[in-house]
Formats: sequence, structure tokens, C-alpha cells
Amino acid sequence: LHTLKINLAVRESVHEQVATNVLKVLLNPDSKNFNSNDGWIIILSFLESTSEPASSSVNFNTLQNFIHQTSEKSYLIHKFNFLPCINSIMSFARMRNARETIALKSIELLEKLFNNSNSLLEIQTSIETINEKQIKTSIIVNEESVWSFWFGFFEKYTLLCKDKRDNVRSTAMTVLQRILLSSNIKHMSPQGWSKCFNQVLFPLMNDLLAPFGNQKAQADIEETK
Repeated sequence: LHTLKINLAVRESVHEQVATNVLKVLLNPDSKNFNSNDGWIIILSFLESTSEPASSSVNFNTLQNFIHQTSEKSYLIHKFNFLPCINSIMSFARMRNARETIALKSIELLEKLFNNSNSLLEIQTSIETINEKQIKTSIIVNEESVWSFWFGFFEKYTLLCKDKRDNVRSTAMTVLQRILLSSNIKHMSPQGWSKCFNQVLFPLMNDLLAPFGNQKAQADIEETK
């Protein structure tokens, strides 16, 4: 917190050291002991508190390294840092004057984060015999709690599906289709899918159907629809 409060110029001069140390904290197995969203928000805010392009690039790469590590170390993603990580990625994707490549890489990171979110799921499997055939049934335990994480994800992610940059918007829509077919949500109940349509997909379509800036932007958004 003291580092965040120091003079901006001083903070920018040590951004590489800060980023290196933040990554060490993120990858440390003991980081799971940060058992609150607030704790992770503070840690990740060290990466977000920059306005210089050079610092932003270094800090984004630090966050990118952490997300890539989650594929091999599932314990790195849990209920306390899932949403803070999403918010941190989005802060880079939508940063003023952010390069398009950062936004596109952010979409990639968000997809990877979602695919690695299976550690948030508690899946109960049962097998019953029907007409001499064994039928395997899997359900998500406490789906209401899990949906709160997924809704937080979709709520932020769909902002990129409405981005004014054509390439960012079309890429986000393509990835959204893959996410909706992800094995992470194949066990979602009919009630869960109802929430997904009513709280995510239908509002997104309504926003895309609304007038969208100038004539060229409107023409481009038609293709997205």
C-alpha cells in the first residue's frame, strides 16, 4: 500500500522490480493463504497502478505469466482470486490508449482463466442402472455459488464483445462461443442456462441491437450481430 502511494515518477522507475516481486508472490504456494478478495485486489493493484506504456507492458506480461502457470498449477486459481484476476486483465484490455495487441492477449488470458476455473467446481457424480445399463450423471454442487463467479466473468467479458475495435470485438465473440461450449459448464443445470441467457446473452444482444456510434461503427457492428 505504501508503494502505491509514492510519487508516480518514482513508482514508474522501479516498476520492473515491483512486477518481479509481485510474480513471486502470485506463484508462491502460500499465496493461497491470501484468503480474501481484498487481499488479492491489493496485490494485483501493484500491476495496474501505472500509466506509462513501458510499465504497462512489463506488468501485463507479469499477469500473463501467472495465468499461463495456472494450467499446470491448479491451486493458483481459487475463489478468492478468480474475480480479482478477471478485473485486473480487463483493466489492461480497456486501458486508455491501450494497444490492440494487449486487448487481444487479454481475451486469450480470460479464456485460459475460464478454462482453468474447474478448481472452483465441486462436481458430484452418481451412477444408476436403468434397463440394465449404467447411466453416469454429473451435477455441480452448490451451482448458485459457482454461477456468481461465472456471472462475474461474463459480466466483464461481454464488455469486450461490444468493444469499438473491430478485431477485438470479433475475436471476443468467437471466443465467447468457445467458452459457452466449454466442458466447465457442460454440467450446468437448466436453471443455470436460463440465467446465462437472461443475464448474459440476451442483454448482450440488446446492446448490439442498439445504435452504435457513427455510421461506420454501426456497419461494423452489424457484422458482429
